[in-house]
Amino acid sequence: MLKTRLLAAAVLMPAAIAWVWLAPLWLFALVAGLVVLGGAWEWGGLASAGGAAGRVAYAAVTGALMALSWFAVGRPALRFALLCAFLAFWLAMMLTLRVGAVGPRPGRAGTLVQGWLVLVPAFFALVVVRRGPGGPALAFTALGIVWAADAAAYFAGRAWGRHKLAPALSPGKTWEGAAGALAAAAATGALASLWSPVGIPVLVPLAAGAAVFSIVGDLAESRLKRLAGAKDSGSLIPGHGGILDRVDSITAAAPVFALGLELARRAW
Repeated sequence: MLKTRLLAAAVLMPAAIAWVWLAPLWLFALVAGLVVLGGAWEWGGLASAGGAAGRVAYAAVTGALMALSWFAVGRPALRFALLCAFLAFWLAMMLTLRVGAVGPRPGRAGTLVQGWLVLVPAFFALVVVRRGPGGPALAFTALGIVWAADAAAYFAGRAWGRHKLAPALSPGKTWEGAAGALAAAAATGALASLWSPVGIPVLVPLAAGAAVFSIVGDLAESRLKRLAGAKDSGSLIPGHGGILDRVDSITAAAPVFALGLELARRAW
């Protein structure tokens, strides 16, 4: 499984880096939107949206919501208000995640609405970061922080993991893995100051905060899968599962990173 995961990453990573650094904004947003639509298709399946037709309808509404969010990207007051609202959602999600139990299912309608609150803000936040000053460098930094945190959590957990983080939601995750994720994220933030227009005093704490929420996003998707009785959200990516399995950490980390940049720029 590890070999398959590494091979898949070796193929996808160069394409992802080229997309972040070289694509014009419209193409960046288009690719991000397509990924989110794929995630919406999987979310609809896990939430029992009503067969293929229901999943298509759910993805279509997701696309419409992303299109609406596009109009807020260039409006500073609205953009800031939305990012604050997205942070409030993820803080509430953090409080509702129980490490000792999966908890009750919120119902199909509630689960579908929750999917929009998870997926659409991730698209919005990535576009906001990519569109702003130093956009390519900061978008790459945001994704690099999550990638580094995910990888460090996996390897630190395998090497030193002893204490389960949330056994009912994700048995493989440990507090030692989470510590590794935070350390790797902070180190990535410091390293990113070499190519980013934002310095270490902003990037390191922002990276650590984004890493914390990346774990929350991961656990939120794990709870959805447990409630649906599924091991993975899909099977699109060999060794990695579905789209949601790869972007779950980004869904929570991206809005936090984007809001942190907004606050830093206002402080400047």
